[in-house]
Amino acid sequence: MNDDELDSMLAKGALSGPERDRVFEQVWQRVRPAASHARGRLVAGGLLLLVAAAGAVLTVTARTRSNEAFLARGRSAADAPVDVVCTGGTLRACPHGSRLLFRSDRAGFLAAYAQPLNGGERIWYFSAGGEVPFVGSPAVSDRPAERAVVIGPEHTAGAYDLHVLIGSRPLSIAEALDPRASSVVASEVVRLDVTP
Repeated sequence: MNDDELDSMLAKGALSGPERDRVFEQVWQRVRPAASHARGRLVAGGLLLLVAAAGAVLTVTARTRSNEAFLARGRSAADAPVDVVCTGGTLRACPHGSRLLFRSDRAGFLAAYAQPLNGGERIWYFSAGGEVPFVGSPAVSDRPAERAVVIGPEHTAGAYDLHVLIGSRPLSIAEALDPRASSVVASEVVRLDVTP
């Protein structure tokens, strides 16, 4: 009696262990190339989807960032009448020596001031009593106002409410303090944090 006959007799009509192993090996040899090929197609498809998703994210990011530099956080270009940017940082961390740039798609005369949140003295940038830049001209609507504000020694480190208004004519201090005045075309209040 050989080993195969002994295994068959011990299996009592069922497949013996060695026979089961041989059948499994034959089936595996037939299925493995197809499984490897299918797994390769699955991996390649997954990588293709990842590349497509990354491209879509980059495209959306590039489109949304094109106007983002001039917007306060949480705002969109559609609802921000006046855009402000700090050249040396961000509005939430604008260091001394930086410049504030102002831009608007609405044409008019710029008025602006910073109100310290700690109750200090108001800092005036533009009003009818001084130089008043014009913003929002159709020819230069993508460019900031010709005059910028330097974050100088009058700005103590801390938080400010930055009031920016566009007037149909140069705004007096009283008109700039009342954004509902009839000559106010648009107004925006943004947070400015001055750092040393």
